[in-house]
Amino acid sequence: MMRKQIRQYFIFSPGERRAVIALGSITMLLIILPFIYSLLHKDEKPIVDEAFEKEVAAFKTELEQKLDTSAFSERYNYSTPRYTSNEYTPKADKKNHTLFPFDPNKISINEWITLGLSEKQATVIEHYKAKGGKFRKPEDILKIFVLSDQKKQELLPYVRMETETHTIANTKETVTAVNEEMPKIFPKFSYKPFFIDVNKADSAGFEKLYGIGPKLAARIVKYREWLGGFTNVDQLKEVYGIADSTFNKFRVNLVISKQELKKININTATYEEFKEHPYSRPFAGYIVKYRKNNSLFKSVEQLARVPNMTDSIYKKLLPYVKVD
Repeated sequence: MMRKQIRQYFIFSPGERRAVIALGSITMLLIILPFIYSLLHKDEKPIVDEAFEKEVAAFKTELEQKLDTSAFSERYNYSTPRYTSNEYTPKADKKNHTLFPFDPNKISINEWITLGLSEKQATVIEHYKAKGGKFRKPEDILKIFVLSDQKKQELLPYVRMETETHTIANTKETVTAVNEEMPKIFPKFSYKPFFIDVNKADSAGFEKLYGIGPKLAARIVKYREWLGGFTNVDQLKEVYGIADSTFNKFRVNLVISKQELKKININTATYEEFKEHPYSRPFAGYIVKYRKNNSLFKSVEQLARVPNMTDSIYKKLLPYVKVD
């Protein structure tokens, strides 16, 4: 009985047998159809977009060239120089740097780099000096072959040799002498070095400085009046609108003469008078209140005891105050 029931599952009607045969035929056809198609079309060439192929080839060539150049540069520490107007411009000239008066016979590699030279350029110069080379006059820096002409002209006004140090002073007479002698030192160049006395110059004088126009020049004179005179040339950096980069470019042109400063009597000055001075302005109320609560100042050094007085402002304010 059991055997008959199992056999019924494997007995197909004529219709079912036809369906099984059809399904098997279709399956076999789908399996072998790709092979038949490939045999029939094996000699045909694929359709290719020629324009696209050209772009791919060009990109591949460019990529290979870049990879080759990059590998060469990395291995040999090589960089392609850039040219402007047929003149080589070293990378060091484009970096931020600070110009300052210098004696080329005395400065170090690090100081050359600060002036804007690359380490290799500075090393070449120091090797020259180590072998007995010496700069005898300012124009000798024009013979440094590792510098561009632009860099040579930029450095030339800042060269200070031992033979000319006696001309750099802070008196009006010496400044006049320097301005008269400089054309003799630099006869072949249109640049004429000049010096501005920060305690005596008027607005027109300050306008001669690099980056200083009429507004900034007038602002410098006004700030000098508020202070009561400058004690050092670096105080010009405190004038609103003068950036450090601009100041560094004309710093070499500044000198200062001694003059009697206008001083504040801290025992009698009013709140309004303290407010007028740039250094005491933030502490005007504190100074007056301290004086009221602690009697008169016995010395200017007592300003350091005023609440909130900072050490930096205290030191800057000392030359401008007095007690009676």
